Amino acid sequence: MGSGSVAPVAELLRHRFRVVHFDHVASTLDGLVDGLENVRESLGEEHWFVLGHSWGAAVAAVYAATYLARTTGLVLAHPLEIASEFCNIT
Repeated sequence: MGSGSVAPVAELLRHRFRVVHFDHVASTLDGLVDGLENVRESLGEEHWFVLGHSWGAAVAAVYAATYLARTTGLVLAHPLEIASEFCNIT
């Protein structure tokens, strides 16, 4: 499922926020989190809100935990269960 799954929410937010769709291309969780951080850096954003749906919510949660200082807010829509042993969270 790609960024289209949150398209209706993105459309509502577009009037007050800069909305960026991120469809992952990495094959590991660390790669996805790093990819998301690369997008933030490329956009020149100091901080940002992160919204994730389903598997994207897991990625967003790990991103926020990894880059807490860069995350203004976090929205998790229908998140998958995030098992600490899967995500290497200690």
